[in-house]
Amino acid sequence: MRTIAYLACFAGLTFAAGQVSALEYRSVGAHPAICYDLPQATSKKLAIASRGMPLEIVIDNADWVKVRDSAGKMSWMESKALDKRRTLMVTVPTADVHLSADVASSVLFKVAQNVLLELKQNTETGWLEVRHPDGISGYIRSNEVWGE
Repeated sequence: MRTIAYLACFAGLTFAAGQVSALEYRSVGAHPAICYDLPQATSKKLAIASRGMPLEIVIDNADWVKVRDSAGKMSWMESKALDKRRTLMVTVPTADVHLSADVASSVLFKVAQNVLLELKQNTETGWLEVRHPDGISGYIRSNEVWGE
């Protein structure tokens, strides 16, 4: 009997795992967004997410989304507060942005920790094409940012 229960549980977990999709990220839109403990405006306010902050979408519930920030904290916010435009947050003390997706290429500029960069393209090679707020574009290693 235990074997049947175990197999049923394993089959359920396998099915559930098949339902999990790839990670999805969005960024806070033009205005800071309020983070709540529950998906309703009358619930407790936990924090305010800055404009452009990248967030991982955990649950998308039409009008509300459950999000995770770079520190791993979870909260709810209104969907309309998020933008499809993607930003990345630098997670290392200093990151180099290169001319091309190659560590041997010229360094265009250095970026400090917690600076936001716009994601232009994921090269699928461990490098991301990004744009600095000043307009300069280049490539950064994906392991030096959060939000992708």
